[in-house]
Amino acid sequence: MIELAIAITALALSLMSLLIVLKLYTNFASSRVRHERVHDIVGFRRYRRVKRYVLLKIVCLSDVSIEQFSKVLISHIYKTLGPSLRIKCGLTLIAARPDLNRAIIRVSGESECVKQVLLALSIRHLVDDIPCLTIPLRTSGLVSRLKKYLKVYS
Repeated sequence: MIELAIAITALALSLMSLLIVLKLYTNFASSRVRHERVHDIVGFRRYRRVKRYVLLKIVCLSDVSIEQFSKVLISHIYKTLGPSLRIKCGLTLIAARPDLNRAIIRVSGESECVKQVLLALSIRHLVDDIPCLTIPLRTSGLVSRLKKYLKVYS
């Protein structure tokens, strides 16, 4: 008889706790401010891909063709970034001027991708053992501004 009373009491308590949680959830879901705070705590973010363009100056210390180097530049950067950042960051060679030793690459992905790509550009020559340095000159959100620097400066 006592076991039956304990089981009924436990069942009643569990049902009451479910009703309390349901009531709190409906009040919580109706409040927009509290809803946003939950997403801040949980870490829910809307993902937005950013695009940045980087103007590079390529300096080769030996007889390496700038045209050939600019074609394999993206694969060298991906090699330096590693597999995890390769998935997050997209790289594309937009324009190259071998006569000026300049190139423009587009970095798309999370906002941290630009910082990681600039870091990879600065240490790339240590990883690949290629006697060419890539020096980032400017970073912009518009490719038209950087194309202006390709034409004006020599």
